[in-house]
Amino acid sequence: MIAEVYPLRRMPRRFGHFDYFVSDKISLERGQFVLIPFRSTTCVGVVKRLKEQQLRGIALKDVLSILDGIKLRDEELSFIETVAKTIFQSASTLLFSAFPQPSKYSHKQSNNIAHATPLTVPSIESSTIVRLANAMTERRIGFIQAFDLRRTSAIIAKFLYDRPKQKVVILCPNVRDARIVAKFLESFSPFCVTGEESNNERFSTWKLYRKKTNGLLITTRVGIFFCDSSTTTVVVVRSGHQNHVEHRRNPRIDAREIAYLFSQNFSTQLFFFDVVPRVDDLIRFKEENILLYNSNTEIKFVRPSTEKSVSEHNIIVSSTTKSISETIEQHGRVLIILNKKGYAWRLRCGNCGYVFVCSKCGHLVRVDEQILTCIHCGTIDPVPLRCPSCNSSKIEFRGFGSGRLVEILKKCFPKTSIQVIDAEKKNFDPGTDITLATRAFIENLFDPSQNNMFQCVVYLDADLPLFSPNFRSAEQASIYFYEWFGLARANHAKYIVQTEEQDFFEQYLFEPIKMLGEEKTRRLKFQQPPFEYWVQIKLRETEERKRELQLDLLRQQLERIQCVRVTHDFVVRVPFSRIKEVQKILADLNDHFLIDTNAFL
Repeated sequence: MIAEVYPLRRMPRRFGHFDYFVSDKISLERGQFVLIPFRSTTCVGVVKRLKEQQLRGIALKDVLSILDGIKLRDEELSFIETVAKTIFQSASTLLFSAFPQPSKYSHKQSNNIAHATPLTVPSIESSTIVRLANAMTERRIGFIQAFDLRRTSAIIAKFLYDRPKQKVVILCPNVRDARIVAKFLESFSPFCVTGEESNNERFSTWKLYRKKTNGLLITTRVGIFFCDSSTTTVVVVRSGHQNHVEHRRNPRIDAREIAYLFSQNFSTQLFFFDVVPRVDDLIRFKEENILLYNSNTEIKFVRPSTEKSVSEHNIIVSSTTKSISETIEQHGRVLIILNKKGYAWRLRCGNCGYVFVCSKCGHLVRVDEQILTCIHCGTIDPVPLRCPSCNSSKIEFRGFGSGRLVEILKKCFPKTSIQVIDAEKKNFDPGTDITLATRAFIENLFDPSQNNMFQCVVYLDADLPLFSPNFRSAEQASIYFYEWFGLARANHAKYIVQTEEQDFFEQYLFEPIKMLGEEKTRRLKFQQPPFEYWVQIKLRETEERKRELQLDLLRQQLERIQCVRVTHDFVVRVPFSRIKEVQKILADLNDHFLIDTNAFL
């Protein structure tokens, strides 16, 4: 008997299984974990299938032993094989990333939850919580709007309370979110896998979860394949967050897409939670399955262009300054959002208009008072005294960064305390009068369980995402707007938004489905995802000429296929009717070609 085995190793995409001889003393089945000799050592493998024929002239190594207690069901292994084929990875690589290495030692489940957090919501919102939880029990799939993790957890808790026999997986975008949700749902005794545990701890948790017929698993994308065929419900928290996608290394997976494919394959309930749906959600779940939260918090919109003539500063206009002053006079605390570090947006010559970029790679730089830091390669240069183009000494700071805004706030509010929070500065003092923050605050410090941290939230650069050269710019602007709205709502704070596009944000606030429908129509018109299949390809090759020749050859192969287009930065745009033809070409590429099927999700 011959066993085809997937070794649990990172393998090139063109590598499939390896054949091993099975002695009569061993009884194997598809999906079993086995110990096999591999090169000069041993490793764990998963049995693909068994066959009778003997290969002539090839001496096969023997399967050493069966690892008892763990086995993938046939449909589960088939699902992983399908996903591997879709993202152009070997099944071995995906299995290696999906599951911890089996251990012969038993370990107790690690308790990653420090202490439970009381899960309460204002009484005025209880009917909304019940309505949305009941809607989950009546549907198989859907999108549910929730403005923060506290509301999200409350809806899930009501669902779990009403359906105690469910086996549920909650997928979070990062470790911090998983910890917060686990604390809120501690009464349901959840398993928690974030990737920070040791291999043996993860393996023990995986085994325990597979044995249970009901229960709760809270995880990040590292545990997406812990979902087994007995899982009844998958919940994706903060579904619009980009951390659900792996861009840095193979296998490049989008955990949301895998959750959706899993739901379709196993008829599992699937629910996405976020502050606002995306166009993809409108298509995936249909309008009747998109459930909205009641949003009755008042928002004050400020149009800077109308107050420019009466305001001392363009970045923070007079009516915004007045609202901040009133809050401080009432002994309240203010959160100001400016998602731009440094001193200014750019440095330019006032004489010829030359814009300074990185001296090493030519990318944009972050401008501080004394230095320029490349946002691409990290090169640090001093602020130049003269323009390299015209030799003029008229060097100007253009736009505002957090450093420049601090100077303005100190002049406007000289008696108040001010702190800056960004990716490098994470020491938050809740007693400070004014907190100036980037998105790092909502990602690293915002605690949805705490009330009244701020009495006023000011979003200064709401329009900034709209200028991104990306077809998702409007979608991203609405998500950021709603996230800060959720923070203000959780703190019962005033929400002030400086924007030139008030109509845009108001329509997303009051008619989100209509706005998504219009965005869907635009995407269809210009054949953008999800109406077209986009794949980004990069080549690891140090010799520039060799790299160009290989990419040009691949471009010619792809563009021979009707309607397939390849952009200058090698994004392959494929109509859905031509996917199989393109996949056949890409599947034969060696691993020097980095294929990202989720680059635009």
